[in-house]
Amino acid sequence: MSKIVLFVIGGASNAVIDSLLSDNKLSTLKKLINSGIKRTLSDIQEKSSWEIFYRHYKYRKQVPTLGVHQAASLWTTLATGAMPERHKIISDTKQDAMGIERPVSRRHRKKPAMWEIISQHNKKIGIIGWIANWPTVSLPDYTIARISEIVSNLGPSGPRVNIDFHNKFPLDKGIFLSNPTYPSGLWKELNKIPFDSEMKEIANRIDRIALEPDSTPLELVYDSLYLEWTKFLLKRFPQPDFLAISLYGVHNLSHYFWDCLRTERNYFKGVIHRNRQKRFRYIIEAYYQYLDKKIGEILRLVQSNSIIMVVSPFGMVRSRCTKKYLLMNRIYNNLGLLRYNKRGIDWKKTKVYDNQNRWGIFAIRKGFIRDNHPERIFNQLKKSLEKIKTERNENLFLKITYNKKDNSFEVVPNYKVIHYFSKMFLNNKSLPVKNLVQFLPHYAFHNDSDGFIIISRKDNQRLKTIKSKTTLLDIAPTVFSLLGIKYRDKDMLGGPIVN
Repeated sequence: MSKIVLFVIGGASNAVIDSLLSDNKLSTLKKLINSGIKRTLSDIQEKSSWEIFYRHYKYRKQVPTLGVHQAASLWTTLATGAMPERHKIISDTKQDAMGIERPVSRRHRKKPAMWEIISQHNKKIGIIGWIANWPTVSLPDYTIARISEIVSNLGPSGPRVNIDFHNKFPLDKGIFLSNPTYPSGLWKELNKIPFDSEMKEIANRIDRIALEPDSTPLELVYDSLYLEWTKFLLKRFPQPDFLAISLYGVHNLSHYFWDCLRTERNYFKGVIHRNRQKRFRYIIEAYYQYLDKKIGEILRLVQSNSIIMVVSPFGMVRSRCTKKYLLMNRIYNNLGLLRYNKRGIDWKKTKVYDNQNRWGIFAIRKGFIRDNHPERIFNQLKKSLEKIKTERNENLFLKITYNKKDNSFEVVPNYKVIHYFSKMFLNNKSLPVKNLVQFLPHYAFHNDSDGFIIISRKDNQRLKTIKSKTTLLDIAPTVFSLLGIKYRDKDMLGGPIVN
């Protein structure tokens, strides 16, 4: 029976892939496509207007601060073969008991992932870096949880850590909320593997001052670590029947450097873009080539009867959007209502906290109040926020409301004002806007109709195509079919792509 190796690359675009393939710069993917198949993944929302209504309206009503496109939802749809309204992962985050937005975990998943079903048929499993799949579970062989979801000091509760890309990337067990691996002893071996020197060159080119602190460099670091760990595990253990590796760095790079793509430079003109294009020339293309090279190194270690699957759940498309992020927690810190210590938030002294998360900041900002007299604290907070003016004497906030049920509040910033003012006045002190507003370029949007799937056999035997139009719902049934597993679930709406 064949074994499956699945690579999931978030944000990999058909347009970029095809451009690099035509220039013969993706030798591994080109070989896989020539000996197998490549299909564009259709958006699962194209099937019926009811599904569109459900996702765009009901979901948004349930989670008003979150956008429709969520990585955790897409990865879980891929893993379960079920629509989001069935597996119940509809956003990247969920509030914990403190009211802080935390990454969703496998405990929120109401449908079994395909590896949980595969493991019931006496088959070995290897899962590396899958989104929304922590804490680790005792499956046959090994599991490595996604680092960004369990590293406590990289979350929204404290300052970001500074990474020195010239030295070994430190990931001591002490910084984790829980052990990132199963079996637990595996972590000691993985932590000894040195950081990939080739990735240092790419990561150090990124202008970290202009981006959300450390997010993009860290995603590149995680991808590199997952790929290096995969090679180590294939040498250390027998190859599992199903091995899945999740990569997300392409997505982040595309958001921030899409204007530097060779094929996009004619659409982004001006001094700022020209300077960026000189500094970050071919950075996205270089990263695609880096992944292609590392995937090739991994495939040389897998058995000849392996079936290779490369999936991009969504692609990217050009935009001209620059987001202005209002950092509410800095305002609360200046007001004396939010305190930090060396470990992060000082909850004994903190009374007001904005549950912003590193995955985005939105027009309606939700926060919460911790105190014996929350309504009194809110009244003080409201008076303080209403006094904040811009240098043009305009109000910074349009609306400030309070919810007695959960001691939470919502703040609606005046985003039109944020686009233009250069100073604001807080506690009668003039503060530069750069201290309280973060400017993040987003030169590419998600495109759910631009994903793709590549399926090929390492021994170059041809696969028989069953269906041409494919979606994320078809991935899990295809895996089951290729592994010879008969599994039926009424909520699995897809079918096998090949056999």
